Order: sequence, then structure tokens, then C-alpha cells
Amino acid sequence: MKIAILGNGSIGCMAALNLSNDGHKVVLFGNKERYGSASKSAGAMLNVMGEVENDQFETVTTKTKFELGYNSQRKWNDFVKKNFSPKEYKSFKKTNTLVFKNDYTCPFEDKHFNYLKKHANNFPLDVIVKPKNIKLPEVNSKINDYMLLPREGVIDSRILLSKLDKLISKNGVKTVYGEKNYKVTKRNNKVSIKYKNKTEVFDYIVVAMGSYSQKFNEINKKLIGKVPKVFFGTGTSFRVKKKRFTPAFEKSSMTVRTMNRGDACGFYFVPLNKEEFYFGATTSTSQLEENFHRISAVNILSNGLLNEWKAHYKENHVDILIGHRPTTSDTYPLLGPIDKCPQIIYATGTKRDGLTCSIEISDMIKDYVNGDKTSFEKYGLFKPNRTLLSFFDRETAIFKAAESSTAGFIMHNGKEYLNDWQKLLGKEKKRIEKVYKKLGIKNFGIHPEMVSLYEYKRMTY
Repeated sequence: MKIAILGNGSIGCMAALNLSNDGHKVVLFGNKERYGSASKSAGAMLNVMGEVENDQFETVTTKTKFELGYNSQRKWNDFVKKNFSPKEYKSFKKTNTLVFKNDYTCPFEDKHFNYLKKHANNFPLDVIVKPKNIKLPEVNSKINDYMLLPREGVIDSRILLSKLDKLISKNGVKTVYGEKNYKVTKRNNKVSIKYKNKTEVFDYIVVAMGSYSQKFNEINKKLIGKVPKVFFGTGTSFRVKKKRFTPAFEKSSMTVRTMNRGDACGFYFVPLNKEEFYFGATTSTSQLEENFHRISAVNILSNGLLNEWKAHYKENHVDILIGHRPTTSDTYPLLGPIDKCPQIIYATGTKRDGLTCSIEISDMIKDYVNGDKTSFEKYGLFKPNRTLLSFFDRETAIFKAAESSTAGFIMHNGKEYLNDWQKLLGKEKKRIEKVYKKLGIKNFGIHPEMVSLYEYKRMTY
């Protein structure tokens, strides 16, 4: 088979490797520098348990999203051992994540923490509540409670992408850089792509363009039909570097993080090597591509790093990263073939889970291309041609959105507002109820991250 893969982030590259390993002829389209790529800018935590939120297992939709990440995470260890040398494996793959509560923990974050704690016995190999003989990191903010997530690995995304580039090149994958606009035409049981004033015919096209998939949707809307929009979930993060002539960073194999803090995403500290660590992240969802850092985002990260971790990091140097998490209208991924043209396969909209889920998704793509047309059925909820998936029910969604917004406000403005939680929560709940009423939404729950886009009419239900 001849297959085009649009997008050279983690999903696109993993699919290219998988398909070329099976002997298929693959052409990979992408941006040479991967500017704005979610994968390149990611902390690249192979996170699943650390991303669990309150009530995660109570609806089919949120549970299925969890299963996608969980099933993929189980495959990473074998993948790394198979494709990397022992030295490479040791240099960038780390295990163990410590998730904690501290003096900055708000009630919204506390719910996520306690929910995971409640379900710890269901995942005995994944979650250990307050393990003994563990050295807690020395941080400014007091750690009040914690859990160890021993399977939550970390991969330096830059090393990973560089390695994937080498592997697919060795397999003879052709790479085309610089094209952004792809016009697709169906030709019997094949599809053609028009780009750079030329037309090329393929058996299959894989759309893995992240946030940039929306451009593809618009250009090819007659062929692909109704597909949820894809937005730019822009995130800012730091790669903190050791300052010249200063001691190396403390040796650590643990990622240290909070649970989700709503609109503010939460903080995570990822050791990379003795010269660098990763600290993130902010989030902001928009129709527009942002290629520059918001001052507010940099300020949030700086305050979090110095106040909750260590003040002396202020003397170190920093590389500020920006990436776009592909976020759909309902925040759930787009996975599988297009109804009217099953030669077009979607693999996008994964938000901040793309790298973690890339192995599971690429396996489904490979199986589908090789003849298993049921390969995407276990995640059939996320088929690209769908009506929007409700985030819980209307009333639950309103309350969760109010909690999320209030949590974000506190993280942005300081823990002194924790005492005003109930007052702020009540105010936010009334505001969001007005949004629903104004839009006439009666039987649908908007994901908290998308409320503002509805409010300002950037999208409609």
C-alpha cells in the first residue's frame, strides 16, 4: 500500500514507523522544525493515572478516554526496549511519578486526588498510596499527602522525535516538508492529494496534523462531511537549564506533579538530565494559532516554580516552549475512517495525550490498513463523523466548569483566595448558567475548557 501521513508529530511518526515496518510505502508530510508541535513542546509524561479526574470512571465517554491512554501506556516499555539501545533507554526513559497535595491545593484539585486515591485498590500496580521508604522532594510548599505512580514514565520528546526520524528514514519513508494545504479527491478506491502544484495518488491518507487539522477539515469539507472542529489548545512551558559554573541539578528519577487544577492545568516537574528539567504548563484554547508567549502564562509558571518548588531556581536560565494541543469541540479525539471516504483515516484531537496514546493509535491504523476494518471499534465513540459528545449531563457540567474556572483563578492569583472558594464558586456557577440559558442548551454538557468559546460565539452546539 501507498500511504500518506499528514503531520510529523508523535502520532504521525509512530504511524509512519509502524506502517513502514510492515512494508508499506509511506510519505510523511510535515513541518521540518515542528514549530508549534504539541509533541515537540511536551513534557512527554506517559501519564494516565496522573490525569484522572473526579468521576472519570462514571460515564462511558470519560472512561473510554481513560482506556485509550491506559492501553497505550502499557505498550511503551516494550517499544523503547525494542527500538532503542540500552544506553539510549537509560538516558531518557524514567519511571515513577509522585502526585501530591500541598498548601496550594484547592477543593477542585482535592476531588481529583481523593478520587484517584479511592480507586487505588483497583490499580495496585499503578497507584501506591503513601509508600514507605520514599524520599520526598524538598520543595517550598509543604507536601500534605501523596501517591506514587510507578508506571508513569517520562520520555524526552526531542530525543524521541529525533530517534523516530532516524528509524523511519532507515525504513525508506519519504518526507515532504513545507506544505500546509492539502486538497483531497476520491478516486474509486484510492485518494489523491494536490500539493505544491502536483497531484499524488494514495491508497490511504492519515490525518494527524494536530491543531492544524482544522485547515484540512475546511479545505475538504464536502468530502469528509460533518466533523467536530479542532482548536488550538496553546500551552506554555519551561525547560530550565543549569547556569554556568553552578552545581548540577539534584539527581532525581521522579516526576513530581499536582493533579488537574482546572483552567490552569496544574504544575509538573520533570527531570530530564543533570543539566535540565521541564516545568509546565499553562493552557488556553482558541481558534487562532498563537506563536508567542503570553506574559500571563510566563508569570504563572515563574510564580509556580519559585513558590511551590524552589526559590533558588530564579538564578537559572530558561528556554520557554510553546505548543498547540489539538482540542476538538467536545475535547474528545477524532479516531478512525471517514464515512463517505474510508480511505481517509483521522488520528487527531488528542489534546495533551497524543504522545502517550500514539502507540495504541498507530497500531489501530496499521491493523485497519492491513485489512481489519474493525480496529477502531473499541473507541468507536470517537469516530470523526459524529455529533458532539456531552460532557456528563448539563447540571454536572455546569458545576464542574464553575469548579474548574475557580480553581484556575486561584492558581493564577494566589492561594490567599482559597478562603473565598465558596463565594467565587457560586459566582462562577451563576455566570456559566447564564451562558447555557443564553445559548438555549438544555440537554448537553459543555466541557469546562470550551465554555468561553461558546460564550463568545466561537462555536455553537
